[in-house]
Amino acid sequence: MDDNDKSRVLLITPPYVNDLRFGKDWQRAESANPPLGLMYLADTLINNGHDVSFIDFNVDKYEYDDFVALVKEKDFALITTFTMALRNVKKLIRIIKESNPNIFVICGGPHCNLSRALVDGSDMSVVGEAEEVIAELVKRITLNKPVDDIPGLIYPKDGKVVHNEGVLFVKDLNKSKHASHKLARGKDYGDFCGVRLKNFAGIMSSRGCPFRCRYCTYKGVSPYRERSPENVVDELVQLERAGAGIVAFYDDNFLLNKRRAHAIMDLIMEKRLRLKIFIQARVDSADPDLYQKLRNAGVVGIAYGVESGNQDVLDFYQKDVNVKKIEEAITLADRVGMITHGNFMIGAPIEDETHFKINKEFLDRVPMDWISVNVLCYLKGTPLWESAFNAGLIKENQIVVQANEKLSKYTYAQWLDMKDKLVDGFYAKPTRVLRLIYKAVRLGMFDIGLKFLFRHFKKVPFLPIEEPVIEI
Repeated sequence: MDDNDKSRVLLITPPYVNDLRFGKDWQRAESANPPLGLMYLADTLINNGHDVSFIDFNVDKYEYDDFVALVKEKDFALITTFTMALRNVKKLIRIIKESNPNIFVICGGPHCNLSRALVDGSDMSVVGEAEEVIAELVKRITLNKPVDDIPGLIYPKDGKVVHNEGVLFVKDLNKSKHASHKLARGKDYGDFCGVRLKNFAGIMSSRGCPFRCRYCTYKGVSPYRERSPENVVDELVQLERAGAGIVAFYDDNFLLNKRRAHAIMDLIMEKRLRLKIFIQARVDSADPDLYQKLRNAGVVGIAYGVESGNQDVLDFYQKDVNVKKIEEAITLADRVGMITHGNFMIGAPIEDETHFKINKEFLDRVPMDWISVNVLCYLKGTPLWESAFNAGLIKENQIVVQANEKLSKYTYAQWLDMKDKLVDGFYAKPTRVLRLIYKAVRLGMFDIGLKFLFRHFKKVPFLPIEEPVIEI
């Protein structure tokens, strides 16, 4: 690397669920948006004069030789790292290092936040949010200057792995901007929960989560923070001007601060935006006045992490909600005309056939429009995984483990069968299908409603079924 030149940086998103493949063997994967984590880094790097490129292997098809040629031109490779994609990350690192031994590889993202370990083959792992320090970090590495005062860095030094204390996080989110409009233009994004949508965009108005669900990968990496209502709506205005018609908020709980949610909706109506908006929220945020305002401002759908209709299972997950609250929230959202989506999980150690029946009864009586059901997954670094590991049920190298006969009362195949029965039973009711179509028509989304129904009846999974155990 030339100390006098700005660095050439390659940002990479690996395949989430498919194997890393090139050329004719490449497989497109579901991907709704440019990865916002990398895009925040990109904006800082671009504004500091660095030459930034971006590859998302979920939507970008590359020939192997073309990828190698690109890597040879770069000084840095920054890879966003998910536990489910760790093997693909390691393959990428091997290819990158073989192609360009002098390149500096930095890994960050959810897996690094969980594992607090150096990703094999990389030169550095980062814990937390690096957008405020990434330009300084690249500069110091280029000039071979110390980085020991930057929190959250993990790197080899003098034959040992050094862990800088602390976690990187952005205090003022209003100052953070992402560069997806610069780097992702022309890429084939738009898959939302498995359905192709036109003019789709994503936004994140808060970061962090104060809750501590046992299966969650969040693990208290950084505190909960918010962008101001004005800052959020300014971005929505820009998205609409750029051609967006549908926007999804990727906040873990958009309604955590109800006063802020009210203010954002008020500004959306004041600006007369015509966006169709999807949000995620906890059921204990339900409020009649707020829900009506959401609908008036253009919110067409709300997704809940329901997980289960069994109270003892919710308690096992430490959800801090009760079944009655779940029913009330879904009923209220239905009453104001929003499409409701519920995420469910089956496979907890305490679950048996009685729990399955209760889940089915719950789904039969609530006015939910659309569901996804997943088998419980133990991800390394979560409290759930750590508990199973301490009990000798999971090996240290097993970073992803689906519920099975060791961890629960049934095999993984049996859980998959129960999953299919729940989903099929849910959509077997004509009144439910008719209600979804009716809502979609009223919301001006008839074509989208049909796409979701068509996807189910064709039995296309939201994600390819993962292997029961992923080892490293």
